[in-house]
Amino acid sequence: MAWRYLFSRKSHSAVNVIAIVSVCGVAVATMAIVCVLSVFNGFHDVILSRDSRITPDVEVTAAGAPCIDNADSLLKTIRRVEGVRTATPIVADNAVAYRDARQIPVNLLGVEAAGYRRATAVDSLLWRGSRFDVTYAPAGGGDGTQTLTAQQSAAIEHTAAAEFDEDALFADIADPVTETAENHTRTETPAPMSVVSVGVADRLGLTEGDGDGGIVLFVPRRTATLNVANPAASFMADSIGISGIIESDQSEFDSQTIIVDIELARRLLEYTSEATAVYVSGADPSQSGRLAERIRQTLGPHYLVRDRMEQQTVNFRMISIEKWVTFLLLSFILIIASFNIISTLSMLIVEKRGNISTLSRIGASRRFIGDIFFWESIIVCLIGTIAGIALGISLCLLQQHFGLIQISGDPGTLIVSDYPVSVQLTDIVMVLLPSGVIAVVTGWISSRFARRMVG
Repeated sequence: MAWRYLFSRKSHSAVNVIAIVSVCGVAVATMAIVCVLSVFNGFHDVILSRDSRITPDVEVTAAGAPCIDNADSLLKTIRRVEGVRTATPIVADNAVAYRDARQIPVNLLGVEAAGYRRATAVDSLLWRGSRFDVTYAPAGGGDGTQTLTAQQSAAIEHTAAAEFDEDALFADIADPVTETAENHTRTETPAPMSVVSVGVADRLGLTEGDGDGGIVLFVPRRTATLNVANPAASFMADSIGISGIIESDQSEFDSQTIIVDIELARRLLEYTSEATAVYVSGADPSQSGRLAERIRQTLGPHYLVRDRMEQQTVNFRMISIEKWVTFLLLSFILIIASFNIISTLSMLIVEKRGNISTLSRIGASRRFIGDIFFWESIIVCLIGTIAGIALGISLCLLQQHFGLIQISGDPGTLIVSDYPVSVQLTDIVMVLLPSGVIAVVTGWISSRFARRMVG
């Protein structure tokens, strides 16, 4: 009967018009919620896919300590956990890079090349013509790679020492030109190689495969205090060559990262077998949360285990806050649209006053008459909500496949050219919640008004 009342011919056409407007209002508000939430989901996926190129599935660090003392034994324990594909140690700390009177602070990242390349997608970040080579003290130079010779390394160090006016600056570095015991011939050990981020390369004037020189790294000694009489004694230093340049589209990483071999980083930081973190790659990247939980249960409370989402807490938290604040604002718009439903049903009740009187005379109870208009409210909200969800999903699919709405700005500086969208079932459920509450509230108000009309 509620369905018949809603779609029956009215004596006043204005009632039909207002009913259509009410349905359209709910549909437009619902469509807006679906589209906006899907756009936030799209940006969330973009950040996640971008971060996954330089962050591992799971990161393990020491809880309450700057480094992991028993890194080797910890690696063995982690590798035995179900679902672990790769576990590799990482040594990270602050340093200063120097080249041609230019000095910049950098984040020194020491890695095991093979393990780091399996745990991240760093190879996909290399500039054209670059290569990922962090060779440290190779036995020979016959592999065709371009490295700094001993003379080039010494020249860089001499320039740096002159700039800082400290003869003892490189006292900790063994002479790269050595004399063999067997034939007393002098052989050269090439300088270590590194991969630098695009920001470091730009500020130091570097190019990949820079055969004319490299950079000098300065690292404060962990085990020494500042010597005012000889400040150079408070630093470890070494010269390194450049094999490649990487760009990740993450400002913090791109502005100050230098990747070297882990053994070089340990020597500069005066570590032996320690690590500041362990990068873990899972067999199924989509299950990083479950893998992190299994590792957490295995290692206990002495270690901090974070999946990819937890490693980027700030970024994802901001997106989540913006998403749900926007959802609340649009829900208020949906509530305002529901006022039209109340006015529509009120006019319909007045329109059907004669029918209500007839139903009352033939024995219909006040509750039965009220329920008719209660269900009319449910029907109006349901039609509007379903139509809005269908329109919202359709627009999202069109945007996803054809990129109808572009992001304004310089295309060369944008990560994506059009607004990313991703429709999720949980968002559809969240849209149904306020619509359901509005339907029940408006239905209750309408039913009470209809009961009062019963003479």
